[in-house]
Amino acid sequence: MAAPGPGEYFSVGSHVSCLTCLGQRLQGEVVAFDYPSKMLTLKCPSSSGKPNLSDVILINLAYVSDVDIINDRTETPPPLASLNVSKLASRARSEKEDKLSQAYAISAGVSVEGQQLFQTIHKTIKDCKWQEKNIIVMDDVVISPPYQVENCKGKEGSALSHIRKIALSSLTFLEKLDLAYNELCVLPPDFSQGLASLKDLKLSHNTLEHLETKSLEDLESLERLDLSHNHIRVIEVGAFRGLTILRHLNLAWNQLTVLQGGLLSMQQGLGVLLLGHNNISKIEVEALAPLQTLTILNLEANQLRSLKFKIFLNLKTPSTHLQMSENPWTCDCDLHRVFSKILRVRHLHVDDYVNITCHSPLLLAGASLGLMHSQLCIAETATVLIITGTVMVTVVAAMVMAERKRKKKRMNLENQ
Repeated sequence: MAAPGPGEYFSVGSHVSCLTCLGQRLQGEVVAFDYPSKMLTLKCPSSSGKPNLSDVILINLAYVSDVDIINDRTETPPPLASLNVSKLASRARSEKEDKLSQAYAISAGVSVEGQQLFQTIHKTIKDCKWQEKNIIVMDDVVISPPYQVENCKGKEGSALSHIRKIALSSLTFLEKLDLAYNELCVLPPDFSQGLASLKDLKLSHNTLEHLETKSLEDLESLERLDLSHNHIRVIEVGAFRGLTILRHLNLAWNQLTVLQGGLLSMQQGLGVLLLGHNNISKIEVEALAPLQTLTILNLEANQLRSLKFKIFLNLKTPSTHLQMSENPWTCDCDLHRVFSKILRVRHLHVDDYVNITCHSPLLLAGASLGLMHSQLCIAETATVLIITGTVMVTVVAAMVMAERKRKKKRMNLENQ
């Protein structure tokens, strides 16, 4: 049938089917119909599939091309349920308080992050209010700007711990987090949960000693990570596995001893790697191989005494600047060969080559490797020349002796 004309209406409880002008078919039980505005309200099965719920749809019959009555209800509809006026008044009062609280936060100049955190906490803890720009929870926990985890202060206990978890979980929108200059000694396994949008994380100047595999795994958007000025000795292989778009990694001023292969296996886009002022004495051959766009590698002030050229041969980048001064280099012919090869590779640049000095042997201590380069292999070259000369003399002597024996043998044959 067509949409109801003058004097027509839909009975509450009837089942109807409507075809909209967009070709969408809607079917359900009539809950209400307002003739002047031509608004029809239908109750339909829940789109969530839950049997105890229903979808309620408002239809403007001005945009309906056809209506079919599937089952017309003629009996009087059941009476409307009574309204709980006190409950409605309580809800209205609560909504008003929430709006006034939001208005106060805006007028006080509270940041968007602070407002969002307040709303998140207020959903589960109603005893939450503003005190200037501070959030007061249960008159026991104070959260001050910039509303980060370390800004949650109060008596240590379950309440403070719970608020900190809420504060951390509400930071899904956060792109920059600065936790520097705290007393963090460990990152829990769930540290990165809820921080999927984070792009810049500062954890410098803390007392971290160990990085576990799971602590950073959810930081899928992270581009910059600053872990400098800690006490990090161990980084588990896989600790950076989730940081696939990392561009800048600062691990300077820690206590690392080895740069492991596999540690940076997922950081193909890493551009800057700062490892200065550690205790690194060994770089595994495959450690740098995955870094296809590395532009700066800082290894200053470590405990490097020698290098393998294959470490840098595996570094397939357009251009990489190396900084390796202030290490206790053992200046010998092997080191001479390694640096000679590095300097001949077009895409590798040793920025501080003139500042690289010898630590041993004692005779060369403090001398510039660049100035000593041509002299390091003199002794070895002399030894090689002596050995070569000795071999040549021996060969010539053997040839002369053989020729004498041949002549003597021929003379003996002629005399016979």
